[in-house]
Amino acid sequence: FFNWIPPVPLSVKQTMIGHHIRRADADYLANYEPSPWYVFWQDYDSEFHFGDPDTLFCFVSVFAPTRLEEKIYHHWQVYDRRREQWLTADRLGYRITGGREGGYRGFTYKTHVRPGEWRVNVETESGKILGRLHFRVVSAKEQKIKLKRAVL
Repeated sequence: FFNWIPPVPLSVKQTMIGHHIRRADADYLANYEPSPWYVFWQDYDSEFHFGDPDTLFCFVSVFAPTRLEEKIYHHWQVYDRRREQWLTADRLGYRITGGREGGYRGFTYKTHVRPGEWRVNVETESGKILGRLHFRVVSAKEQKIKLKRAVL
């Protein structure tokens, strides 16, 4: 009905939209805009201030049982108000292997992002949705952006 996959055997453990994410040994380092204090269920702000040029990163940790191998996709979509529908901007994939307690971690990134409503569907190869990140991209203009750093 909604094309959602049951929470087992794959499930999303952690998500983040950020300005920069990179791998450092066994960890991932992220620079992101923190959410307001009253949005206690997510670390990152759902409003992304985009400079020119800038890159938008999507980090996801997916739990996978031991010995399970699967390809995961980040399906980047932007909402077209005129057509009243979500349009695909990119569908970027990477392979995961199960067994890590904290989930398999990975990220994708987008350049040439325009202001508006965005979402990233975390999908299996067959298109089943494991999770979804919603956010709004706004122009940063001359505004100073307060970033926080985290180890993921």
